[in-house]
Amino acid sequence: MVTSQMHRPPRNLMPEEFVLTELRKPFTVFLIKSDESVRSEMTALLRTAQIEVREYLTATEFYLDEKYNVPGVVLIDARIQGMPVAELMTRLQEANSAIQVVAIASHAHVPAGIQLLQQGASDFISRPLDSHELISTIARAYCVHYDIPSSALFDSTEDIAAGLSRLTERERQVLDLLIKGQSSRGISDHLGIRVKTVEAHRSRVNDKMRSRDVAHLIRMCYALPETELV
Repeated sequence: MVTSQMHRPPRNLMPEEFVLTELRKPFTVFLIKSDESVRSEMTALLRTAQIEVREYLTATEFYLDEKYNVPGVVLIDARIQGMPVAELMTRLQEANSAIQVVAIASHAHVPAGIQLLQQGASDFISRPLDSHELISTIARAYCVHYDIPSSALFDSTEDIAAGLSRLTERERQVLDLLIKGQSSRGISDHLGIRVKTVEAHRSRVNDKMRSRDVAHLIRMCYALPETELV
């Protein structure tokens, strides 16, 4: 399900090359989702922003369609049935495809989304999906593909580093484990603290890092060189 009554993000947050369809270059969203009702809802939302969408039930169906060389992005459930996302990414790499892969992960499957980032996914977004974040995700993929800078869509490394500097030692420990794909329960067991305490630390980390959700938080951390995360 896609939340939020706003069907388009504020136009001034989007690069002109993306907002103005007369300037927009070819770019297709390949939406792979088994839930037909949610897939249709997402497609309708993206088309309100005049984004071209092609729908697929499985990764195999998309792969057999042989659209590897079409400028675009694959938007796929992290836990899709059939061909795993990691295998699809491997096949796209073997085909020398420039198509990016963005994983959709529920709160419970965030570790799977992080693992896919480590395996080569360009981004991931968390459910329930927010309409603003969904279209912003496509805009980011578009900007990456066509090498278009956008300070509104990409956090600066300076701002991310400043957020990290505001964290306490314990908050940093929680963040480091979260980046590695640990759930709140896993972090609780590792640090020997209660799950509620972990959740409280995570909330403060989000506030200090100014992240909108866990996917945004992870994306910010992955934007930094590894040396700045240690």
